[in-house]
Amino acid sequence: MKTSHIYFFAVLILISNFSFGQEKEVQKEKKESSKPKHEVRIIMENFLGGKEEPLPNGQIWSSSNFSNTGTYEFYDNKFNYGLGYNLNFDKIGVRTKVFYNSYDETYFDPSKNEINSKAKSLRSSIGLNYQNQIDVKLVLFIGIDASYFKIDLEQIQYARNHSSNLDITQYTNYSGIGIEPLVGFKYFLSSHFSIGSEIRFIRDSYKGNTLITYSNSSGFPAPDDEIDFEGNHTKLGPKGSISLNVHF
Repeated sequence: MKTSHIYFFAVLILISNFSFGQEKEVQKEKKESSKPKHEVRIIMENFLGGKEEPLPNGQIWSSSNFSNTGTYEFYDNKFNYGLGYNLNFDKIGVRTKVFYNSYDETYFDPSKNEINSKAKSLRSSIGLNYQNQIDVKLVLFIGIDASYFKIDLEQIQYARNHSSNLDITQYTNYSGIGIEPLVGFKYFLSSHFSIGSEIRFIRDSYKGNTLITYSNSSGFPAPDDEIDFEGNHTKLGPKGSISLNVHF
């Protein structure tokens, strides 16, 4: 497990120990409040995804590989952190969240060519949720988010033999919008802290562009490849979701 994962769960355990000491305070609270409640969320997602290959077929030189959903799915399913804010009015709430992550990875394709991959991803959303307080500690909710996302990717394949092969640099960007119906829960550790989880049915529509350039030390000329593409992607996710929520 990554160190960042361990730190996150350690914080949850510490807050749990502190919060259970305030159980009497929770019991005194009303099940519902007519006043707006602020909620700040620290979110971790896709921590159950496991290790995946950077590309479905390892073919950085194939333009068609970047016009389908393969690269998009890989980076969209990456482990990430995010921040969220909810404004809760009794049963109805307004929710927002944003994820921003960057990646810098080196790996080798089946032909033993070295590939360096750098990517940045942004996803932000706003939505509404309806929540039902089952008891003083447990809240169930359903809702829907509208989201905007963007992925920028640069990959360089370094040829093993420059006399017969070229270094290949590929730039790809995706941007689009998504609709995300969702269901989840929050479990209150105290009046000010809760942990939560949710699952979403995500429908994304995106457009993008790929530019591939070729070069080597011999200076052989090679034309660039450039393609525009668009697509849709539907999934049930994320692959693991947990949030630490602060209420005030």
